[in-house]
Amino acid sequence: MARAHGARAQMALAFESIYGTAPATGYRTVPFASTTLGSEQPLIASELLGQGRDPLAPIKDAVTADGDVVVPIDVENLGLWLKAAFGAPVTSGTTPKTHTFQSGNWTLPSMAIETAMPEVPRYAMYTGCVCDQLSWQMARSGLLTATARLVAQGETVAAATAAGTPTSLALQRFGHFNGAITRNGSPLGNVISAEVTYSNGLDRIETIRSDGRIEGADPGMAALTGRVEVRFADTALITQAIDGTPCELVFAWSLGANASFTFTAHAVYLPRPRIEIPGPQGIQATLRLASREGRQPRPHVHRRPRQHCCELLNMIRLNLTAAPSWLTLAPGLRLKVAPLTTALMVSARADPAIEALPDTATQEELALTMAKAVARRAVLDWEGVGDDAGDAVRVSPEGVDALLEIWPVFEAFQTQYVAKGLILDAEKNVSAPLPNGPSAGATATARPARGAAPTALQD
Repeated sequence: MARAHGARAQMALAFESIYGTAPATGYRTVPFASTTLGSEQPLIASELLGQGRDPLAPIKDAVTADGDVVVPIDVENLGLWLKAAFGAPVTSGTTPKTHTFQSGNWTLPSMAIETAMPEVPRYAMYTGCVCDQLSWQMARSGLLTATARLVAQGETVAAATAAGTPTSLALQRFGHFNGAITRNGSPLGNVISAEVTYSNGLDRIETIRSDGRIEGADPGMAALTGRVEVRFADTALITQAIDGTPCELVFAWSLGANASFTFTAHAVYLPRPRIEIPGPQGIQATLRLASREGRQPRPHVHRRPRQHCCELLNMIRLNLTAAPSWLTLAPGLRLKVAPLTTALMVSARADPAIEALPDTATQEELALTMAKAVARRAVLDWEGVGDDAGDAVRVSPEGVDALLEIWPVFEAFQTQYVAKGLILDAEKNVSAPLPNGPSAGATATARPARGAAPTALQD
């Protein structure tokens, strides 16, 4: 009996002419490291009484199709994902060609993506795939990959491929060793690591349909966020943060004169960071990136992009689902969480860790402490969490706290769970900035009161 193995898995991609309709031809095989792209349909437990103690049959809920694809940053295949994130490029030159992608397009292309497990066989075609987020990290060593977060309309599973005979592009990977960061045209030194995330802020059009699928995914306000971690050697970046002046940051990789990938953020503002002295070791500072509203960053490759930041929202959406759900926070990492209810939030705000915070605690400290308090109450189970030996571990308060100390996990939990307690849609001038993320303008959590307020005197 054949068993599926990731080593034999395949992925084919084609851009759609009509949203949600897979083309018959034009597919390309794409290299990938892992994927969580899939479709799920939860079951809702019956609330009916008077039918005895045995549970009644559950009811099917709406279909959700989404997930991440981790892909190599290379010379040619990356262009497919940049087109998905930014739209079609402007191409110039002959040899080499330069493809320039820019954020801000009002429409984004949709894709049909087929994942294949030929041993079973199982061929899953995901149609209406739109890129919600594209992110990557820079480091001194290791494999250089990007993560594309997709929102799909639906999934169709068959025993034979629907992608025909796909073609393929040459695979010529960039490495961390080939990367460099410049600030206002000059090399930025003492950088330990960096992270860049571009988001299209997709709005799922969740209409009433007999198939339970979404009607589409419309782009909202674009956002460019990230961080740069530096060894503290001078005050140039700190001075910029204090002065509130923007700079241009360029993240670039090159394999010679004819192959390069350059990502330009034209106007980046830096919030003032905390400079801590944790001990005798070297001092480091983490700087968050925020791009100016109305001025978009740009990437291009001798074959590629561009980007931007800001998000205003204004319509409250209520989540009335009482059943736990699974959140995918990173490739291979999933959390099973309880619904984010008022009771859970009230309990979290009364957590002793929050009460113990001094009045001088920063908003960052308060946000992390609050997120841990929420997660300790909400996380029911998890997948992809192990100890130093690689053995799976059970959910525990200590484990939850340690997990949220990992910055990408903390940010994903804030975005996918905490922020979904109050999601607002951009529309009118009365909109307020999100309490966290690239447009942070309001405090996410109010500090609990230290005591009861005195009763007002009566006349």
